[in-house]
Amino acid sequence: MRLRAGKTCGVAAAVGTAVSIAMSGEAGAGAFYIPQHDTNAVGRAFSGGAALATGAETVFANPAGMTRLPSSQISIGGSVLILHLDLEDRGSTASVGGFDFATTGNDGGSPIDTAIVPNFYAAHGLLDNRLWVGFGVSAPFGISVEYNDQWFGRYDSIETELTTINLSPAVAYRLDDVVSIGAGLNVQYADAKLVQAIWNPMGPPDPALDGRSEIKGDTWSVGFNAGVLITATPKTRFGLHYRSSISHNIRGTADISGVTVPGLDGLNRRVGVKTTIDLPDIISAAVVHEPTPQLRLMGEFQWFAWSRFKELDFRFDDRNGDTTRPENYRNSVTASIAAEYDITDAWTVRSGFRYDQTPTRSRFRNTSVPDADSFWLGAGISYRPTANFSVDLAYAVTFFRDVKIDLQSPGPFAPLLNETINIRADGTNRGDTVALNLRYTF
Repeated sequence: MRLRAGKTCGVAAAVGTAVSIAMSGEAGAGAFYIPQHDTNAVGRAFSGGAALATGAETVFANPAGMTRLPSSQISIGGSVLILHLDLEDRGSTASVGGFDFATTGNDGGSPIDTAIVPNFYAAHGLLDNRLWVGFGVSAPFGISVEYNDQWFGRYDSIETELTTINLSPAVAYRLDDVVSIGAGLNVQYADAKLVQAIWNPMGPPDPALDGRSEIKGDTWSVGFNAGVLITATPKTRFGLHYRSSISHNIRGTADISGVTVPGLDGLNRRVGVKTTIDLPDIISAAVVHEPTPQLRLMGEFQWFAWSRFKELDFRFDDRNGDTTRPENYRNSVTASIAAEYDITDAWTVRSGFRYDQTPTRSRFRNTSVPDADSFWLGAGISYRPTANFSVDLAYAVTFFRDVKIDLQSPGPFAPLLNETINIRADGTNRGDTVALNLRYTF
């Protein structure tokens, strides 16, 4: 990002950081997609969902699966995401006029807040259960992150939040005993916030002299999803599901304060800002095989079109600071395997393993999305005290490879003052998910 004389590049950087980290999701599936859409999926490490179709949660995973449900049902639950991130400074600097200054500060504390990801699903059969309608509420993107105000990466981000609510009306139809099809809408609300420090390059970095930028914005956007379920044999079925990309046209305000650079204090203002975030297309392919009536083996492969997320263009209402932040994500994949076993008619256990590839690239990785390849282990149990009611409980742990950040970007007043921000850090991540769900069958 570059500032032409009189341009507010620092504000644009703040918006970019807000969007990036707001979508990051340390316990998500590569960058900022959060797969905790139902409790049993957590226990299976998110394997087999596009073909399993044993609950109303299939409205999210593959709506075609509703045609396998024995009767109408509702499901309500949530996941608690307990996220751990530690970043260590490895020589971060702020530079101006060829002079480098160490960006002193603490390590940011424990920046990622514990988050609750809720969900609700309902499915109802018509025409002797040949036609089904369903509805789901989930939160597929989002996180809350707050570093200490005086941490060494404060010029990249201090506080960021994103909340999404995804409403999914869906319909499915069984063509015959082999093929079922389904489709639905993704009506998604997104709300984001960022707080970021602005360096005063008239001297070494000093929190007491920093400016401050706070960005807030929200939007409603619409996408769709569609799937097919193929029952190849009584024991084996395949599922294929497509979730379309969603372009969020974020609209909000930027509040800038504390800029004391001589001649540039006029940048302190409140101004409208907008940007577009292109979320990825997602293709899921799954298989389920039942070697016995009690045992289900499954696997799933997912492809994320993250290469759509190339950059963020920021446009200000007063046209003072329009700029672009490169992201340059790559397409990524996940692969998982799992098993479920019915111990009795009342008790079912499950477990799974998942590999998750990050779409972030080393050259562009920043403190906003300190992501890395990860590995999931999940386990869960279901108890059915009556024929109509069940309780599901699951736990998953996520192990991340070490994070390396070596980012160089123009400062808020470059190139007017030949200013550069350099963030160098090593980090470790880990995530824990605890999920609970209640289900009632009519």
